[in-house]
Amino acid sequence: MYTNKCKQLANEYEKLDEYLYKYHYRLKQGYKVVHFASRTIITIFGDVTFKRRRYKYWNQKSGKFEYVCLLDKEIGMLPKQRIYFDVQFKVLSLLGDGKRYRDILDALNHCYISKASISSILNKYDIAEYFQLAEKETKTRIDVKNKDLYIQLDETFLATLDVDGYHAIKKLKQTAFNIIFENRKVTLNSWIKLYNDGIHQELIKTIRNVAKNELNKDIKTNLRKASNYFSKNKHGNHHQNLEWNIGCSIESDVSHLVKQQLGYGTKIYNHKNLNNLLHLRMANLNKLNVLHYINENINSEIEIRKEIYKNSLWNKYNNKNDDSWINYKGNAVTNKYNKFK
Repeated sequence: MYTNKCKQLANEYEKLDEYLYKYHYRLKQGYKVVHFASRTIITIFGDVTFKRRRYKYWNQKSGKFEYVCLLDKEIGMLPKQRIYFDVQFKVLSLLGDGKRYRDILDALNHCYISKASISSILNKYDIAEYFQLAEKETKTRIDVKNKDLYIQLDETFLATLDVDGYHAIKKLKQTAFNIIFENRKVTLNSWIKLYNDGIHQELIKTIRNVAKNELNKDIKTNLRKASNYFSKNKHGNHHQNLEWNIGCSIESDVSHLVKQQLGYGTKIYNHKNLNNLLHLRMANLNKLNVLHYINENINSEIEIRKEIYKNSLWNKYNNKNDDSWINYKGNAVTNKYNKFK
């Protein structure tokens, strides 16, 4: 599909390799050409195969000869990296759009990547860290166009809505199931009415009275647990009949966020991958450009690795024709470079 693009890119890489061969720092720092080596990388256009020079140099730190392809350092490729950054960013972008693994494979079928490749890309970055950075630095705020702002809240984490209608009535039904059959329906209906009217004190009192008259020890314990449940969540009970409380659907929203990405049914994901996946989707929905910050960090690391080979530990000696240039005459590499070696 992109055959011409791949050939053009390969030619550009080989031209860059020729430029590095003639560049002054290559000669000054004592890199000697050993041979040409081919490399194939996966780009957004497909497989790109090109030849580049492999150099030999003396590493004073390790005390031995080592080998490097300067072109790889110039374009930011790590020794065993196969998938170039444009493909990685496309994968992360599609995941942020809510695409599943299968959708990405279909969209990038000319790149011949696998589900394992997608997982590897996702696992490579700490999206949560970039999400927080983007969230901190963004100046975008919620634009409320209407007079009403609807806020979805999970009752588990907010005292004012500790019990939503669904869970409260479910709890009342489970409690009423344990009492005498003849009184069950009448008692349950009265409990539900008290809850819907927001009369929480009366609801708690009624449940405790039933518990007081109950002879069965297990049923009495369950009734007391139910009264304590509503007593601890009295704010949620009180707000049930207020005009602004129109219910809670956060569970369905969470389901949409998670299941849209993963699909329904049993799934097994690495914890970091799942966390990254959800942060990418949340960033997309909140218009936070986390990929911008990932790109900045990658470019910074590439520049640091390039500088290692331009200003570093090995210099050639005066005689170009022998190996006496291996005597160390270079400058020390600063600490900020060392961690990327």
